[in-house]
Amino acid sequence: MRASLVIFTTFALAALGESTPTPTPAPAPPTPPASEVARQAVTAAANAFSLRLYQAVKANASNVVISPLSAAVLLALTRHGAAGATEQQIASALQLSTDRETTATGYGALLDSLQNNGEAVLRTANRLYAHAGLELKESFRSTATGSFRAGAEELDFVNATDASRRAINTWVEQNTEGKIKDLFEEGAITQLTRLVLVNAIYFKAGWWKPFEVSETNSSVFHVTPTSQVNVPTMHGTFQLDFGELPAVDAKAVRLPYKAGDAQMSMVILLPNTVDGLERLEAGLDQLDLNNLTPGFGEVILSLPKIRIESKYNLKEKLKELGITELFNPSADLSGISEHNLYVDEVVQKTFIGVDERGTEAAVATGVNYQSYAAYTIVEFNVDHPFLIIIEKDNIILFLGRVCNPQNSDQ
Repeated sequence: MRASLVIFTTFALAALGESTPTPTPAPAPPTPPASEVARQAVTAAANAFSLRLYQAVKANASNVVISPLSAAVLLALTRHGAAGATEQQIASALQLSTDRETTATGYGALLDSLQNNGEAVLRTANRLYAHAGLELKESFRSTATGSFRAGAEELDFVNATDASRRAINTWVEQNTEGKIKDLFEEGAITQLTRLVLVNAIYFKAGWWKPFEVSETNSSVFHVTPTSQVNVPTMHGTFQLDFGELPAVDAKAVRLPYKAGDAQMSMVILLPNTVDGLERLEAGLDQLDLNNLTPGFGEVILSLPKIRIESKYNLKEKLKELGITELFNPSADLSGISEHNLYVDEVVQKTFIGVDERGTEAAVATGVNYQSYAAYTIVEFNVDHPFLIIIEKDNIILFLGRVCNPQNSDQ
């Protein structure tokens, strides 16, 4: 019976006699520690995975908000217990190093880098729930609790199936400040469940300069060229980074959050036409996400308030990215336990709210740029479908599309 798993030598030369002094060469830059090199590698890989997963998840004329990082963390952890084709497919989809320890070191450093956010709250939590009768291999448990900072708890999935489900949901709700409720619905956890891996990310931050509530009014938002709705829209004039993206006929603006020394922001990518979102999305993987907003100036910004809740079963989407064996009863997860395990579901539930004060979000799972003068004034009216990227120090935390700012996709 198969059980399910729900987932840098310096030297000097001296000469005798008189000689013309030569300038001392500048010292070589220090070699970053191995953990930082590994962190940079997994960050780049996770961002690339974010774009691929987004392309798989997005739906026409629908709001989409996902945290690919949340899924990547759990998949990277699962990879440490996988072998054969199961391991190879996960490593390929996540573009992971063949050295598992390097990957574990990188993810540990990445998770640590998400801490220390000044006034902003960015909390990540991983949890491993094992059936009381499931004996986990010590190497996997050590990697989970060490590098992946995952707490571990035993539950009785056989005799207390629904109580176990409720316990997991309670943990998720507590770690997302009540924004994510009922991650696992009735029946999602069964008597065959032997291991559940959960990642929760909670984010709440105020804008560096908030919008004035008195300036908010009801404004037209064009859902399509022929359909429009009235939505609460915030207005303000700010000094912001921005840029033109001619290759995808769009533009971008970056709204910074109050986050101490951390670089944390929301990037809005807006097509130049109401129906231009598809073109923008098609060229998303060609954009240098670290250089979307090279200009700086005064931006007259109109931005609708956003409230979106979504839930996704990522199983079929991950299959599209090449991870298929993980979901088959023949999956090789022998590095986790001697029991025959495979993954039954990968569920992600997200919430995002954007208002005058800032953003609250939660989840449980070569292009040339047109330059500007040193300072200019631009108008940026977000009145039709657009993309959002919430990031910290170039790490994509949340990625999504907004086709109707006040609709939830459940």
